[in-house]
Amino acid sequence: EMSNLHVMMKYSHLNSVLVGDCSLARVLGPGKSEVRVDPDVQGPGCSLIPLGRKCLVTTEGLKWNLNNTPLLFGELVSTSNVAEASTVVVETDEALIWSSDSNL
Repeated sequence: EMSNLHVMMKYSHLNSVLVGDCSLARVLGPGKSEVRVDPDVQGPGCSLIPLGRKCLVTTEGLKWNLNNTPLLFGELVSTSNVAEASTVVVETDEALIWSSDSNL
């Protein structure tokens, strides 16, 4: 799966989705992104995972929203959150991975 994440980061402009047995993942680039959460397909569990660089992240629509919170491996990652809205807004200064439970 790490090689798939590498390719997704390299070609993040393609807006691809990685579908696993239990989860869905996609790259969110810098700036503001809207993630539509269809409960028939995904959620409610979700994660925001930085890859390689510290990300400053602000969210709306999660049980535990982030407010300009730095995410970085070895410090803080958001791996156990819950989508509470049908659209989750994520603003980040660096690319990161959005992952959610798969209901497929």
